[in-house]
Amino acid sequence: MKAIFVKELRDVIRLAPVGFIFTTAFVFMSLPDSSYAASMVDSQLVAPVALVGGLFAIALGLYQSLPDSRADARGYLLHRTATPSEIYWGKVGAGFVAYLIATVIPLLMLGVRLAWIGIEVMPVSALQVLPALLVSVLMYLMHPTMIWIVYRDARWLGTRLLPAVFVSTVFGFVVGSLIQWIHGTELFTITLLLAAVLMVALIVLTSGRHAFTALSFLPPPSSPKRRHLPSALGLLLGAVMGYGVVVVFVLLSLPGEKRDRKIYQVVLDRDGQWWEVEQKYSAKNWNQQAIAKRPINSDEAFQEVSDTSPWVDATPLSMQTWAHDHYSLAQFEFLGQFGTRTRRGAITTLIQSGGKLLAYGASDQLLGIVTPEGTFHHPNEVTGGFQNPSLGFYMGGDWKNGYSNEANPVIFHDRGVYQIDLENVVARELVDHPVEGLGMIFENDQHPASFWTINQGSLIRYDVKPLNPDDSMPRNDDQVIRDTSIVSIPQIVISEAERFTVEPIGKHETLRVVRSTEGDHYLLRNDLLNNIQIVPLADTEEIISVQTEQNDNGNESEFAVAAWGFPPIISAGVYALVVLFTSEVGRLPIPASLWIMVSLHVALSIGVMIWLTRGRGLSTRARTMWVVIAGLFGMGTSLAVVAIVPKPIMVPCPRCEKLRCVDQERCELCDQLFDPPPAEGIEILESESPRRLSYT
Repeated sequence: MKAIFVKELRDVIRLAPVGFIFTTAFVFMSLPDSSYAASMVDSQLVAPVALVGGLFAIALGLYQSLPDSRADARGYLLHRTATPSEIYWGKVGAGFVAYLIATVIPLLMLGVRLAWIGIEVMPVSALQVLPALLVSVLMYLMHPTMIWIVYRDARWLGTRLLPAVFVSTVFGFVVGSLIQWIHGTELFTITLLLAAVLMVALIVLTSGRHAFTALSFLPPPSSPKRRHLPSALGLLLGAVMGYGVVVVFVLLSLPGEKRDRKIYQVVLDRDGQWWEVEQKYSAKNWNQQAIAKRPINSDEAFQEVSDTSPWVDATPLSMQTWAHDHYSLAQFEFLGQFGTRTRRGAITTLIQSGGKLLAYGASDQLLGIVTPEGTFHHPNEVTGGFQNPSLGFYMGGDWKNGYSNEANPVIFHDRGVYQIDLENVVARELVDHPVEGLGMIFENDQHPASFWTINQGSLIRYDVKPLNPDDSMPRNDDQVIRDTSIVSIPQIVISEAERFTVEPIGKHETLRVVRSTEGDHYLLRNDLLNNIQIVPLADTEEIISVQTEQNDNGNESEFAVAAWGFPPIISAGVYALVVLFTSEVGRLPIPASLWIMVSLHVALSIGVMIWLTRGRGLSTRARTMWVVIAGLFGMGTSLAVVAIVPKPIMVPCPRCEKLRCVDQERCELCDQLFDPPPAEGIEILESESPRRLSYT
């Protein structure tokens, strides 16, 4: 084994400098040039590293496989005392060493560079290369995938490349999910990704070994050496995934009439009447918007509204985004860029890292590290920190939009609410108890501004005023604010005015506080299915439940993609679970056409599978199994059976007169032995002992 490893390493190490150069070029192109880019280095590195690493692993795998697949080179390789299995693992191990040199060393060099820069210059850390390192090691599995492909005895290119389709699709999902969820995801999602990676690693490594040690010797179709469960599973998943990708791409590319996009909400007008409002975005141009209304809980037709000004003021409640049960690989989180009311041109970038707020100036110099305990100018001096901090992004608004704050941001965490004074780079405490969400309704001619927080069923209204008497609060009737949806909040002070008891926040709820013309307040609770509760905060009114129309994203091909592009067991199963899960709070509008298309998909898959398995020498039990698989996983299984079960040479059976495999001792249909060939007198029979020859 050692000799094989050294021999393969000597052959493949010459490619390592080429991969090293390309990886280094791609990696160091990701060096940041701003505080925002620096905070995103970990997620921006993943995609180029996955691309370069995957291509280099493919090159290594082909380099170690294609030359040795020739008859003369293979004979020279196999004449050694090492077993084919030892030769295979020697190739994989030697390739892995060359791969590490080419891909991991540049990432470690980048980590050293980022550590040398330090957060005093930019929000960077050596640990930002960790996600890219994980992806880099993962992409090496493309190397044994190439061995699997080269030594399979597939008859055409489509089935030969199924292992690559399988591995590429799973890796695409894993890498895309990692980029999307790198700043925090649930433990279940992390477990799912790890399970997918381990499954792929097990299938690829064992299937590559099976192809090299068994299939490369071209066993007959009925030989037990062809049977390998991980290989069959990988080819089945590859066929289903490849079919799904092609079908989804075709369906989404087909021209068709798109519907208008429609969003439904409940709105209070200035006369105190509640309406169900429809926002319709034109399918031809989503910038064209039409607004219509009708009374809540009615079947009347929507009447178009030309003027949106009669609606009252409101504020969405920004919810805590850094959930307790989320895990993150990101070292930094970009919170935003903010100015101050007195220094318009002074832009401060806020970055969250481990519960600490890093404030960077316009030229990316570190202004300070902010915690509830104070402001620090060197990382070694920092004490304390925010616990699960979130940005109060939306402050004020109306029924349609929340206004984003561009000055003196408000931060809330498990212990309270703080406003960041960007003039002095310091955190000022506003609320000294835990908060799950917050918002602010700005003043108008009739009512002053109010600040709102919610936590565990306790909704609190605060009176709010500027800290500096010379400052003024934003006004909700300011046309510039309405047109831009951007406000600049001054430094504020708040005092508790009222406390209300409400139901705790649901997992998928969005909350909005509405202020009527008379000054009464309502809490609007909206779930995923547009089940809306209007909760009066005064004791004189009752809660009103409203079921609006379901939002329509205007995509007609959604259900066709689900029915034909996904395995029936997934498409039908997911929609059935959604219907059952939402039975108590409302049902999603799933048209009957979905179930019809899924049924047609199942019937067509079964019919094609019955036809394909007729001439492949399968037993009745095996054919039944494939038919069941086709009904569950759809048309992709047709390609899988072609790849997994090669079509053997068939001859008529003299007993049952049906076609049987020529390379089997018994007919798979009637279980009869083949008739022995006629004797010619030159045969050596197994039962006879060979005669000893005498040379005397």
